[in-house]
Amino acid sequence: MTRVALRQHAGQPRAVTPGSRRAPSQAAELTIGLLKGGLLAAHLALGAALLLGWIVAGAAGLATAAIAGAITLIFFATGQGVQVIASEMVNTSGLLLVVSSYLIRVIVMGLLLALASSSSELSSALLPVPLMLGVLGTAAGWVLGVLVTSTRQRVLIFDSLWEAEVDELSHVRGVSS
Repeated sequence: MTRVALRQHAGQPRAVTPGSRRAPSQAAELTIGLLKGGLLAAHLALGAALLLGWIVAGAAGLATAAIAGAITLIFFATGQGVQVIASEMVNTSGLLLVVSSYLIRVIVMGLLLALASSSSELSSALLPVPLMLGVLGTAAGWVLGVLVTSTRQRVLIFDSLWEAEVDELSHVRGVSS
């Protein structure tokens, strides 16, 4: 949404048609934008990691990078999805939800790592270099996507529109007073 469009919608209630759900708040829309930016960039980075994994270790490297990238993508996308939900909640409830979600995701990741480490078949099948390419590439892509998206977003309370006064532009137009 452009600055002008955001300015026009500022302070106006959002339209809700009968039988539909309430439209998301501006905070939820911004968070959904971050989710989309993160997903796009993470997928592009994962594609590069898959290619590098295949070059480094063939089909096994491709599979390892794919597994690592998919787990990383699920970790980040789930967290951002929870943040979309939390953006519609009261501050303390939203914070509790986001922190709880993070703790649960970290515990699940730890359990997956423990499972992979304890199984000799699984740990020998996962190659270290493609594994790191998948994880780090996808994570870097996600972070870059979220950062680029956030720099492009406009938040009314932070972004004031600048309107030039006539006197400020008179020297540009060659108008003398």
